[in-house]
Amino acid sequence: MKTLLLPLIAGCGVLLPLTQLHAAEVAGETFGGFAAGKEFTLTVTERVSIKTVGSHVTRHAAVPNGMPDFHKGRKVNFTIGKKGQLKAVGISIAFQTGKSRINFYSNNPNGFSSQGEAATVTKTVKRDRPTGATLTFYQFRFSGFRPITNSVSYVLE
Repeated sequence: MKTLLLPLIAGCGVLLPLTQLHAAEVAGETFGGFAAGKEFTLTVTERVSIKTVGSHVTRHAAVPNGMPDFHKGRKVNFTIGKKGQLKAVGISIAFQTGKSRINFYSNNPNGFSSQGEAATVTKTVKRDRPTGATLTFYQFRFSGFRPITNSVSYVLE
């Protein structure tokens, strides 16, 4: 029994640093170069809101309830969520994939859902510093037999 105890203690001593290393890798996970909790601020430089009823298109339409209403010049504070999602006041868009200069986010409607959101965040290559973003929110519904769509897009720098 005594001869087995020493190798067992030595084996546990080797495994402990490996489990700590694995925990550090999980804790340091990034999503397209952005760590969970990363914060950054961008300013709205453009807003386009379009409403289509049947074949009639209205530009500069009012932003519908349930969609963020950011005006030109507004500073928007973003945070990267625990699962990589892009978060701001009234927004949480799931991380999809990251490339060297851009990250993609999307909450695609599934089934008969009539709303969705998509975003891109551009970034520097070497330091993964956010340089701009586009946010698009859309909604689809029917009024009788007439389709009604709303889309609101923002460009931020």
